[in-house]
Amino acid sequence: MVPALLLTFAALLYRLFFILAGAPVVWANFSPLASIFLCSGLFLGAKRAALFPVLGLLLSDVLINAHFHAPLLDTRMIPGYFCFGMIFLIGAWLRRRDVHALIPVLLAAVCSSILFYVVTNTIAWYFDAPVPLSIPLYPKTFAGWLQALTVGHPGFPPTYLFLRNTVFSDLLFTSLFLLTQALLRPHRTSSDLPGHFTHPTV
Repeated sequence: MVPALLLTFAALLYRLFFILAGAPVVWANFSPLASIFLCSGLFLGAKRAALFPVLGLLLSDVLINAHFHAPLLDTRMIPGYFCFGMIFLIGAWLRRRDVHALIPVLLAAVCSSILFYVVTNTIAWYFDAPVPLSIPLYPKTFAGWLQALTVGHPGFPPTYLFLRNTVFSDLLFTSLFLLTQALLRPHRTSSDLPGHFTHPTV
């Protein structure tokens, strides 16, 4: 449970610091969340351990919504939660096949980034509304969908910026998780040797 708690705390702390920093647009979607869900599925064997990242995500969303005076629980949170659930299942699928090599896991991280980007922007395109911002709506056409996936709304940062940040952050944080596992593996292996035990401390 300790790794799950640490990952949950890291996600919560990161998101809160991002908001306190003024939520700079240039760092939008640069987050460890997708990597936490991917690596939770990949490395945490207990199913109940998956609840900790979910609780961290929910708690941080509630605090962020309260900070921006938005509804604490919003239906617009559902697509993101769906994507994080799918990303966790990707990690669990890799774990069942004992896939822990660098390249396959990083490819899974990139696929997770694309999944999150396409799903959330497609939902934003289809259910676009002039609330809370007075903006021209996306046309419900293929061209409008491409606009949602590339340049976004006029006067706002292009949505491909979010994809760039998502891919970079997923690759970075997933690599850090893999590095941590690689550094800890020799210690776990030696502690599991027959006859090896640890003296209790007082």
